[in-house]
This record gives sequence, C-alpha cells and structure tokens, in this order.
Amino acid sequence: MLDTIDFDILKTLQKNCRTPLTKIAARHGLSSNAIKFRISELEKSGVIRGYHVFPSLGIINSTRIFCTSSVQHPIAEKKLLSVLREIEQVSSVGFLLDGSMYLFGLVTSNAEIPPLRRKIKALEELSNIQFNIVKHEPRECMELQYHHFQILEELVRDVRSPISTIAKNCGMTRKHVSENINEMITNNAIFCTIDIDFLKGEHTLIILRIKWDPKNYSFTEILRRIESLFSELYWFNFISTSKSEFYIALYIPHIRDSFAIVQIVLDISGVTKVSVRVPIREYLFRHIEKEKLIELIEQNL
Repeated sequence: MLDTIDFDILKTLQKNCRTPLTKIAARHGLSSNAIKFRISELEKSGVIRGYHVFPSLGIINSTRIFCTSSVQHPIAEKKLLSVLREIEQVSSVGFLLDGSMYLFGLVTSNAEIPPLRRKIKALEELSNIQFNIVKHEPRECMELQYHHFQILEELVRDVRSPISTIAKNCGMTRKHVSENINEMITNNAIFCTIDIDFLKGEHTLIILRIKWDPKNYSFTEILRRIESLFSELYWFNFISTSKSEFYIALYIPHIRDSFAIVQIVLDISGVTKVSVRVPIREYLFRHIEKEKLIELIEQNL
C-alpha cells in the first residue's frame, strides 16, 4: 500500500524525474538511500513503469486528442482493439465500466488531425465518437536552439543519463548542460516524467465527467476550485475539455470514496452535473517511439 511519502515521490518524479534524491529526502527527513530504496520498490512492484522525456507537442508540431466512443456490439471488442493497434497515433485504450464505452488517447501531428478523424469515424465498430483536443497543455514555450536539440536527443536515449555523460557526448561543460536542461523544463519545452500504474498500488482509477455553466463561470475558475480540493488528497490529472464539460482522472484508495467525491464536486458553484466512470482494464499504453522522436528532433539539428 502506498503511503504519503510514496505519493510525494511519484508526484515529484512525474513533474521532473531528474529531481535530485537529496531534495526529496530533505522534505521527509530521510537519507537519499532511503528514497532510492523506495523508488526501487516502486519499480519492482510495477507502480513506476518507465522513465521518459517528451518535448512540448508544439515543438514537434503535434496535438494530443482525447476520444470517447461506444462499441456497436460487445463481440466486436477484439476486432476494435486490433484496428486501434494498427493506428500508430493511438497511445492508450481503456474500457469503461458503464456499458460498452471506450476512451482512447492519440498524439498526432497537426496536419494529420483531419485524415485521422475521418479514419477513426469510418470504423464500423465505433459509434457516438467524440473528439476533444486537449487544451490544457502549454502551447507557448521557449524556442529551442541547436544545442538544446543536442541535449534533448541525449535525454530521449536515456532521460536519467548523468550530466557528465551528456556533457561529454555534446561537447559541452556540465554547468552548461545542467543550466539548459533546467531552462527547458522551467519553460515547458520538455517534460521529464514517469509512467505510473496506480492499480499496482491497490488504488482505483475513476474518471469524473463534469458539466458546468459556461455562461456564468469560466473553465479556469471551475478547474482551479477542483484542483484546490483534490490535488493534495488524491492523485489528480486533468484530461480534456469541451465547451461545457471536461474530464478529470483521480486515483482514490477505494471505489466507495467516489460517492463522497461526486457530492463535493456538485457543491462547487457553477458545476451542474457529475458522473463517474471507472476504467476496468487498460489494453494499450505506448509513447512515441524513441526512434521516431529522435527523427523529429534531428530534423531540427
């Protein structure tokens, strides 16, 4: 069972998996070795599934899309999954508990959005497809120079690579490399993060579908209130938004907590409806292939 220190480690590494262990250890009055041991246990148990670096989607001219759809016939499930696996832009697929409802995420170049939408809408296995472009990701970030892309290529190969190794491979000083990595992270140019599987930590993932009154309340105002309620209590992640509704993901200790959570959200001024969905299984989870990412980066070198 994960404790508060484990949660802090995961939150910290998800924001920046290159965070020094001494910094995490100091917050809890522990040694670096104690934090290192906890991370090792999280890796062995499968809670931490991997380490990755991603450039801002704006840098590689790409967009993240969140889709929901229903399946015409349950027996078409296997066929649907095989079809989605053939679409390289599909990064994840999950099945929701409330009927034959699927959600899946895509990362694709801006130019490929129209043909990709047509391709997915043409799938006979799906109906009631909704596409939501994820708008919360920062589109504005620093402009990368040649030396930034050199460092980024090294990070893609191994995001936890020591500063000294990157400096040697790029022909730079360690100070220069360290400053540039921090600059790219601070300015939303790159995201050094981890894959997390909370279900291995005996938690339950729920998806909240929240509708609000856009005439009298701004989306930013509603989201800020929800973040203030949940960011310290549960693992909170904003997924997607449309004109009058959005989705958030929460990892909670037990499914019974979801009833209290729904009531808390409904008490927020401006929220008109809340429904809970539970992904009971995740079929596919993949990132942009390293080789593809390096290819995109090298186009800028």
